[in-house]
Amino acid sequence: MSSRSRIGYYDQETGKIVETYCHDGGALNANGLILHKYYCDLDTVEELVAGGEMSCLDAPGDSDYYEEDELGIVEHLCQGSKDEVLEFFNLLYKEDVMIENAYLYIENNWYAFTFEDEYELLSEAIKDIELPDWYQE
Repeated sequence: MSSRSRIGYYDQETGKIVETYCHDGGALNANGLILHKYYCDLDTVEELVAGGEMSCLDAPGDSDYYEEDELGIVEHLCQGSKDEVLEFFNLLYKEDVMIENAYLYIENNWYAFTFEDEYELLSEAIKDIELPDWYQE
């Protein structure tokens, strides 16, 4: 069974959350680690999301995107403080019962959203995960 996730960022200039869907590897020990290691600035995050829906996430340039006619990029208008944006995204994510995890990049940090917790910094969420060899390289 796939572990589905939503991946997005908050565009402060437009006041929009821009997100897309990832079908597989959505757990903290997969997509969480990949996002934390490889997608550390807004430019790489924007490029990732601009590719649209993907079957699986990988290092920049290696993610497996679906066909162009299934872009699946969603924008949500959400102007407010960082906490208000995080709460709004949390509510959006909780409404979709098919999504196990969600990730939002805002103010130079990733936040992880799981059903177990409300949300937290991704760096905190992955701190107890045994790191695979590829992550430590």
